[in-house]
Amino acid sequence: MQIGNFTIQQENGKTTINYHRSLKDWFDIILFLVPGIAAFTFIVIMYRHTRFSDWIYWVIAGVLGFYALIKLAEGLSRLIRPVRSIVVINQHDLTSRYSGFRKTVIPLHEISQIQLRGTKEEMAGKATRTSTYCKIEVLDKQGKATPIILINTKKLFRLSNKKTSADVYDVGQELAKFLAEKTHVTYRWMGFQTGYK
Repeated sequence: MQIGNFTIQQENGKTTINYHRSLKDWFDIILFLVPGIAAFTFIVIMYRHTRFSDWIYWVIAGVLGFYALIKLAEGLSRLIRPVRSIVVINQHDLTSRYSGFRKTVIPLHEISQIQLRGTKEEMAGKATRTSTYCKIEVLDKQGKATPIILINTKKLFRLSNKKTSADVYDVGQELAKFLAEKTHVTYRWMGFQTGYK
């Protein structure tokens, strides 16, 4: 079964959801890695052609180094984000690999609801949308929401387009309803919220 970029496999009472990166995902990874690498390269080139005591070099190197670290960290986190077995549901629990460093296991009897939450990120001080995505979260009986799936748009451009929001919502809704059915709980749409970068 295919929902957007997600492939669902069901066999022997086990459901596995895999993700296939889109062109937009690869574009985002490159968009973060290239400026980070370029900033570090510029620092090294400047270092070879400047005197060690030049304070202006250290100011520029500090600012560029901080910028490079942020860009590289974001790019690498997107690159190592799991794509295989991001969600596995068996008879007893739901296992999620939302990030490359964390695996979450939630017993099925602890799940009270599947939630779909949309975010429209904008640049601070501007009305320009930079990203539109949805998250599927599992709400446990204590009221704690744990994100399990991130649904990104496939579009490279026109991120403020209403069709982009609708596409992300449609994939998210279909996936969330499927998960709710598999875990025998209800599904709830939480709406789109605006976030700022």
